[in-house]
Amino acid sequence: MEEQQEPHWQYWQARALVETGNVLQGQSIYNRLAEDRSFYGFMAADVINKPYAVVDKPVFLADNALAALAQETDFKVIQELNQLNREAEAKRQWWFTVKKLPKEQIMLAAKLAQQWQWDQVAIMTLVKADYWMIWPYDFLSAI
Repeated sequence: MEEQQEPHWQYWQARALVETGNVLQGQSIYNRLAEDRSFYGFMAADVINKPYAVVDKPVFLADNALAALAQETDFKVIQELNQLNREAEAKRQWWFTVKKLPKEQIMLAAKLAQQWQWDQVAIMTLVKADYWMIWPYDFLSAI
């Protein structure tokens, strides 16, 4: 089952195994799960007293991809609203626009938001893309 490969499922399976006396099997799952950079991977690392698996994977850009995205109509509208000090409308337009993008372009949009000094929007945009490979404090230098 696909569900059994999910970190949350593995964590609770390991915990159940340990609680029912299958300590070695549970510890084995905790060890494997502790390599995952996720909430449950961190929880497993805590249980077995192992350091968190932290490896940054920055978003890499093609040469002109960011400039091309900024020239799309929706993003030009956002820039105009922002220049007119209509920040609330600009951000509503941002989320409306981002919702329509494929995952790869959402990550690119996050870089565009960071370039516009919308750091919180940039981080929240990466969250929308389910991209958790950057620590928030490393965000500005990593993407």
